[in-house]
Amino acid sequence: MCCTALGAPDGVTVPCLQLPLRVSVLLRDGRQRSTAVHAKVLAPDCCELYDCFSHESCAAVPSFDPATTVVAFPSEGATTFADLDGLAAVDHLVLLCSPWQQAHKLAALPQVRGLRHVRLAQTGCTSGFWRVPPHDGSSAGTHLASIEALTRLLHEFTLARRGGLSSGLDQLLFFFRAIQSRVVQHRGGHNSRCGPSGPLTDEGREAFRAAKSQRVGEGRRRSNLLRQRYGSELPAESGEAEPGAEREDQS
Repeated sequence: MCCTALGAPDGVTVPCLQLPLRVSVLLRDGRQRSTAVHAKVLAPDCCELYDCFSHESCAAVPSFDPATTVVAFPSEGATTFADLDGLAAVDHLVLLCSPWQQAHKLAALPQVRGLRHVRLAQTGCTSGFWRVPPHDGSSAGTHLASIEALTRLLHEFTLARRGGLSSGLDQLLFFFRAIQSRVVQHRGGHNSRCGPSGPLTDEGREAFRAAKSQRVGEGRRRSNLLRQRYGSELPAESGEAEPGAEREDQS
């Protein structure tokens, strides 16, 4: 997949950024919907993408030095950059980009499981993401998109390492904000995820889940019908979402 900006409207300049850390994105979400891909386009010299959709592609992920590399994963043992031992040696961040239910599979990869986990110090931040994951509960609106989480992590690293924030890092949200603006415009000036009325309502969230359940049920019925018609060659319908079926989260 091309990760180069192919032109821009008149008067618009696509940023080209240098990041305070090298970033490796392990991708188990559809590239067409993953916001982590934005980082590769905006900071091509500092970011690498690795597909992790199969055993073969996972095996192609390189090994990382645990002395200089950390992985963004909010496990029980995760720490913030401010509390991380050996912060001065850290120069590499691994970002897991997948449906949240599958993130643990990426964290268990041999290349990743020996790395220290880091998490955001500031939690409960409101997300600008326009898609709502089905596992969002009463705190809907606080599950960050991958590019939002990466931007906040780099800010916190810069603050812990250098004692100040870098305003230039917000340009990692260049494409994210452009898409968000179009979504809001398409919805008549309102984004049900982060618009004037705040997070998605309980009724809206329940409608979202019901619509998804209906789609899954229709898929199962079609699969069963094909199996009855053509025999047992088709794989059994498990109901498990394929990689990329849900939106990616980092929180």
